[in-house]
Amino acid sequence: MADTVNYMYCVVPASFDLEADVSGVEDAAVRVVKLGEVAALVSALDGTSYTPEAIAERAGDVEWLKPRALAHDRVVTWASDRAAAIPMPMWTMFADDSGVLAALQGRYDTLRSHLVTLHDTREYTVRVFADPTSVASSLATLSPRFGELERSFQNAGPGQAYLLQRKVEEGRKNEIRTVVRQVADETYNTLVRYSVDAVHEQLPKGGNAVLNASFLVANGQYDDFRRALTDLVTRYQAAGFQFDFTGPWPAYHFVRER
Repeated sequence: MADTVNYMYCVVPASFDLEADVSGVEDAAVRVVKLGEVAALVSALDGTSYTPEAIAERAGDVEWLKPRALAHDRVVTWASDRAAAIPMPMWTMFADDSGVLAALQGRYDTLRSHLVTLHDTREYTVRVFADPTSVASSLATLSPRFGELERSFQNAGPGQAYLLQRKVEEGRKNEIRTVVRQVADETYNTLVRYSVDAVHEQLPKGGNAVLNASFLVANGQYDDFRRALTDLVTRYQAAGFQFDFTGPWPAYHFVRER
């Protein structure tokens, strides 16, 4: 068993400046292993404590796992604040530098392409939630066609009013679903115009989420992106839509295999 293993945090350009200090897992020093135009940020960890078997045994131990996960994220975030950075999953480890170099060589062209795409960008997440009760009360505003139908019911005579009322009630739930989908699509399609790339993520189970998306935004377009999002919030928040905007994040969603 090797005395140490190389724990890899992320891949960065070979020109990455490591002058500032940052500590990694177990406060280990972070160093650079370079290959051509790409490089890996790694730390040397105790080889006996970080075998696959030892990690598997402690994977359910939150007290053990949490500080290591935070340290991993700290290094990746620190790197992505300074340059394009391709995050690696936790427990990406190699016996020595030759293993790191072989991994870089095996995906060299893909890694270099990712770094070009990620240059001068950051990842942001936008989630949209819809409150059904609030949306229903604002339906006439959100859907002019349905609003016209409601007004025709209110102005109709007794016989016709009964039939129109049934039509209104039968169509209300479908119209709410249609409006919610339209707002989610409008939000995504609007923000895509100010993004380098974007991905839909699976909606969380339960709750009222209608959009869960990540956007890769060039730093030069960030202000335009924020203004477009603010316009959407202004337009739809009072009608029952809540917008959750978070980031910047390391670009996890834009370097994994699609």
